Order: sequence, then C-alpha cells, then structure tokens
Amino acid sequence: MAGSSFYERNDKVFSKLQTRLFIPLFAKDEFVGAIALGKKLGRESFRQNEKDVLRVVAHQMAITLYNATLFGELTKKAAENKKLYESMRRIYHDTIQAFSAAIDAKDGYTKDHSYRVACYAVAIARELGWKKRDVEGLYVAGLLHDIGKIIIDTKVVKKGEGLTSLEKIEINKHPRISYDILSKVKFPWKNIERFVLHHHERIDGKGYPDALQSEELSDGEKILALVDSL
Repeated sequence: MAGSSFYERNDKVFSKLQTRLFIPLFAKDEFVGAIALGKKLGRESFRQNEKDVLRVVAHQMAITLYNATLFGELTKKAAENKKLYESMRRIYHDTIQAFSAAIDAKDGYTKDHSYRVACYAVAIARELGWKKRDVEGLYVAGLLHDIGKIIIDTKVVKKGEGLTSLEKIEINKHPRISYDILSKVKFPWKNIERFVLHHHERIDGKGYPDALQSEELSDGEKILALVDSL
C-alpha cells in the first residue's frame, strides 16, 4: 500500500519521464535514490532477466551511494572534531602560558625565565630529532618547571644570593611541589611531571631532590636541567 501511495503521489513525475521501470535504491533500510528508466529502444517492455540484472546493479549502486554519503558525513564530522581539538589545544596552551607568567611574576629578576627555558629545551630536542609531540611536551614542561615556587614564600624566591640553610631547604622543595601539582593533571603529553621533578638534578649526582646520576636521567630531564642552568 505504501508503495502504491508513493507512485500515486508522484504520478505526474513518472508520466513526464515516461517511466517504464522504476527501481528504488535502499541500503540498510535507508532510501538513497532510485533508477527510473523510460521506454526501451526496439522493444515494448523489459524482459525478466533484464530486470534481474538491473536489480543487482541497483543493489550495488545503493551500497555505493550509501557509503559515499556516510563517508561525506564522517569527513565533515572529522573536520568539526579537528576544529574543536585545535580550539581546545589553543585554550590549553593559553592556560599554560598564563600559569607560566604567574610563576615568573613572583620574581622580577627571572622574568620570562620559564619561557626561555621552554624555548631552549625545544631547540635542543629538535636538534636531537625528537618527534613533534614529544617536543611539544618538553616545551610545556619548560613553561611549568617552576610552578612549585608559587607555594614558596615570595621573600625566599626573590632573595637570590645569601640564602640561609633553612631558606635553601625551602627553595629546594619547589621541584617536588611542582611534581605534586602537575601529577594531578592529565596531560596529553608523556613524562612532563618527571621532567619537572628532576630539572635540578646533575649528571654527577649532586643535584636535588633525588641526587640522580647521568644514567638514571632521561634525555628530557637532562635537557631541562641543562637549559635551566643557562
């Protein structure tokens, strides 16, 4: 009945096209198009075997059209997701930049220090042939490596030379504090919190907080420790 209703509603169209054979195209119960053929050349009507062949062709056409539509929708969705990802990525980086600025603001003497550390670290990592994603992670670690100083008394941070023993102990806590803060963040990059934790280690084992030696430090930790001392 539904089919009869469809033909009745579109009778004028079929008449105009002089339709003799109409095959709807369905894929996964979804209407994707139709084949409408007029009068055959040389014969009055279509033979049964010709209709059977057309139905096979129609089935393949329906699948092809359905897949093409699906692919178009997926491509559009992928483009939207990429745009959303880029937007979120910019927000992420802007937030990190803001944190970096807040860290450096505690000490006017070292203004832009975190940014310089991040840039130097990136330059070295690129020379070593690091993958783009890993370089980006190291850049973020450079920006945030001193975030623990936000917790430290500003007077101690700004004092620089002439720290007392107790003040040295206090300032030396910042890598561990930085690690504790960043380890609670689910970054899309690997090892950021470890790079930050060990940015005051030395290859001779005389650094802090864990007194690690050269073979115990990753390349990222060594790079960050190096550029932080410049």
